[in-house]
Amino acid sequence: MQSIFTDKDEQPTSEELQIFLGATFPYWLELAAFTKSSLPQAAGGWNFAGVNFGWGFRISDSRRVIIYLYPRALFFTVTMVFNAKAQEAIAVSKVADSIKTSLLAANEQPEGRSISLEVRNADVAADIKQLIEIKLAS
Repeated sequence: MQSIFTDKDEQPTSEELQIFLGATFPYWLELAAFTKSSLPQAAGGWNFAGVNFGWGFRISDSRRVIIYLYPRALFFTVTMVFNAKAQEAIAVSKVADSIKTSLLAANEQPEGRSISLEVRNADVAADIKQLIEIKLAS
């Protein structure tokens, strides 16, 4: 699924993001703020990931990317990568079973398993906050 922002020469503005995300824009702000408050040294920034993905926003510290946010029409996706320790913690956490199933089904890569979640409501945003906490603890 491609980003709604595909022009490599035009980084999205906050105003454009708010228009295109609609009712999910507050969740974008909430997750970005939660990530940064959970890891104060983290920095966020836009990145053009190529024609197939378009513009995305990632928040990282000096060692790793914590969370990727990709805008879509009226929603956004969050992508995260989890090492083995985090995967074990997620398996026994209270996040939705569908998230656990998706993580288990993901291909194992050298850096871990990655999942992408569509953010359309508060329930998913709450689960993502738990995932951020787990990732930061591992």
